[in-house]
Amino acid sequence: MDVQSAGQAIGRGGMVRRGEKAMMTRRLVVACVVAATIGAMPAAVAAGNPPDPFVGSYRSTDSDGSHQLLAFGASGSGRYAGYRAVLYLDDSATVCGGDRAIAKGVGAIDGASIGVVFEVSCRDVADHVADDYIVFAFDQSAGTLTDTYGIVWTRP
Repeated sequence: MDVQSAGQAIGRGGMVRRGEKAMMTRRLVVACVVAATIGAMPAAVAAGNPPDPFVGSYRSTDSDGSHQLLAFGASGSGRYAGYRAVLYLDDSATVCGGDRAIAKGVGAIDGASIGVVFEVSCRDVADHVADDYIVFAFDQSAGTLTDTYGIVWTRP
């Protein structure tokens, strides 16, 4: 099962088989390592509007008024070229009862969109509360992303 299929199964409330869960977990570990290096990206990429819309960071205001940050890791190479490590932060997430949330995931690029399978945690990474599958569509003319929930994300 690929990342997108697993995400769709999770998004529908479906079950993911044990072997597939282990594969997703391994990908999430890789995602965590890559996400930790996002701060080390070259200043030119972090500060500007890079040619790849799925590198760098975006900000938004959630429908509940909280502030969100989305960060994509650098492009992989070879068979991982179409995947990105993704880190999501929400300063007051509804799913966490108003506490902050952190979600780590792996995204698969499909044209001008990226579908991301997230593991969502509250306060600390050990407190796993949910899985989510979100698609972010890039609008080239505006330089923004729009997610599955209709939230528009802009560059900081």
